[in-house]
Amino acid sequence: RYQQADKTDMQTVPAPRYDLVKAGSYVMASLQFSRGCPFQCEFCDIITIFGRKPRLKTPQQMIIEFDALLAAGFRSCFLVDDNFIGNKAKAKDLLRALVAWQKQHGYPMTLFTEASINLADDSEMIELMVASNFRNVFIGIETPKKESLIETLKHQNVRGDSLEDKVQRIRDGGLIIQAGFIVGFDADTESIFEEQFDFIQRSGIAQSLVSILTPIPTTPLYARLEREGRLDYSNPHVAFHPKGMSRESLKTGFDRLTRQLYEPRAYFERLFRGYAGSPEFRRRRATLERLVPARTARFAGLGGIGQAAGLAVALLRDGQLWQVGSAYVDVWCRLNRPLGREAIPLATFLNMCVVQWHFFKVSRMANRDSIGTVEGLPPLARQTT
Repeated sequence: RYQQADKTDMQTVPAPRYDLVKAGSYVMASLQFSRGCPFQCEFCDIITIFGRKPRLKTPQQMIIEFDALLAAGFRSCFLVDDNFIGNKAKAKDLLRALVAWQKQHGYPMTLFTEASINLADDSEMIELMVASNFRNVFIGIETPKKESLIETLKHQNVRGDSLEDKVQRIRDGGLIIQAGFIVGFDADTESIFEEQFDFIQRSGIAQSLVSILTPIPTTPLYARLEREGRLDYSNPHVAFHPKGMSRESLKTGFDRLTRQLYEPRAYFERLFRGYAGSPEFRRRRATLERLVPARTARFAGLGGIGQAAGLAVALLRDGQLWQVGSAYVDVWCRLNRPLGREAIPLATFLNMCVVQWHFFKVSRMANRDSIGTVEGLPPLARQTT
């Protein structure tokens, strides 16, 4: 394996050869602005791999890479920084350059990234992100339980007002929130699964990815559990002995929670709770949509027809056309149509149905140990800033 003694000077990193990539084979491109995160979350290996002092490319480097992405045919890009706002001043410098670049080229690139919850405390940062055509931001919320956040040294999540208020400010600013959650902290008991579900539903975060706490080698969590004699890799799903419940209870509760979250009506109830509950979000997004080229809207409409057909075939093949398909129709009529002119367009709604169906399938993966059959795909779970 390749090992490097010193951390990379990001200002010396050459631009990737995006011209060698077939853009049509990918949903979106990946691009990196910074490495490192200033926080000290106990479970996170980012700070042990990349360090706690963010190292960044210059705005000039990034614009060269965005030009290359555009020339290669990409129209969506995920900035893979583990904390895009690890250095707020430098992030704002990049965003100002990006605003000018998007205006110059007619807003061709839709952007996504990850950031810590203290984004909620910087209205200027949110405004610049929206003006740069960022649509989604992934945030590590982890848990509504304050004791667990303190335990894992996630101090940025307990400072100031409530997590729900922070989420609402980010959404009101015009960003869609995706979030990561973790179960299995020492302060967690078997009640945590219901607490997580209630919090996620109240917060209106549609794409909520839950994972079981995992002691990754090199992390402070791994070192602590090793000292306490609690590491145990004999179980393929829970690599340690929890304090507040058994390993079996943790896995069973996790499975139940993920299935609950991606039931069609539960998913869309919280999606529309966020969307309908934020007039500011709808206003800001509508303003930005007017800047998007008309051809993009036409392609979205054509894509919607294909998505509808593909989704119907998938539902029929899995014997879920009536159960899940009728839930989509119910949600469209009961939650979306009453919004009138601010209702979510059909093509966008169909895309949301496809996303829900994917996670519905993922959440129903049954493992041989607990149920005896395997179906679907491996669960998508992320622990991040």
